[in-house]
Amino acid sequence: MLKEVFYWILNMSIIAALFGIFIYLIRLITVMPKFMNYSLWSIVFFRLICPVGISSEYSLLTLLSKLISNTLVKTIHLDSGARSFIRMPELSMTNVLQTAKNYQPLVLRSDISDTLFWVASILWIIVAAAALLTVLIMYLLATSEVKKANHIVGNLYEGTMVTTPMVYGILKPRIVLPVGMEQEDLKYILAHERVHIRRRDNLWRMLGITAACLHWFNPLVWVFLRGFLEDCELACDQSAIRDMSREERKKYAHTLLSYSTKEATIFIAAFGSSKIKVRIQHILSYKRLTLLSSAFFIGMLITVVVLLLTNASHY
Repeated sequence: MLKEVFYWILNMSIIAALFGIFIYLIRLITVMPKFMNYSLWSIVFFRLICPVGISSEYSLLTLLSKLISNTLVKTIHLDSGARSFIRMPELSMTNVLQTAKNYQPLVLRSDISDTLFWVASILWIIVAAAALLTVLIMYLLATSEVKKANHIVGNLYEGTMVTTPMVYGILKPRIVLPVGMEQEDLKYILAHERVHIRRRDNLWRMLGITAACLHWFNPLVWVFLRGFLEDCELACDQSAIRDMSREERKKYAHTLLSYSTKEATIFIAAFGSSKIKVRIQHILSYKRLTLLSSAFFIGMLITVVVLLLTNASHY
């Protein structure tokens, strides 16, 4: 069972790496709205955690299979056994490795490959479990520390354990402010942090970290995680300043610079973290999308999702 799980984890990691590179290149298009960059990482996340997908002739994997003589990507189609008058989407599992001669149970083509996969699967689960346990302990320690913060009003707290405003918690997030914060900065800080809370960014952060721990052996996954966290902050800034005047955006950028920090904030959404210079440049150069450009980017997002989220349509 463990060997089978690792076989499909490895398959998912390869496909996620391929599509993650594609998304990373899309991020280089400077006119792309940041919410779209942030949303596209969900495709990589899905590819990292779910081995099953809908088969489609419009999938990028279908095109790759045809271009590379059907040797790069094969699919294992799943038959649920159910019969219905309604045509259901065809489900399949993408098989990049293609080293097995049987899948139920998993039997590899040689005894050596079988032994190597068994040893690799044991190593994988040991490191993954250790990484997940470390993440859990660090999160619990951070949570216990923030409980020492003093309550102000609503979900606002104040404490000496932070040097920049942060959102802690997943189910009941709270905004923790540093002691002695300037009152005039509060408007811009709350505009930013409330976007994080509304989008449940701490939950998505934790899910992304969990996926990275499961695929710890793939260095590209950690690169993607970093890109995801950076895009999270950029998208949050863009949403927070959408209705601000140019003068207000300048004050927002100044506040961001005032509370910049180099503290490790991988589990939480911090106001002054993650590439301050880049964020300020985007804030000061921000322009609202026109109706036409919004429609174009939404259409582009749907196209990319169909291309990357579906599996090849043939064996």
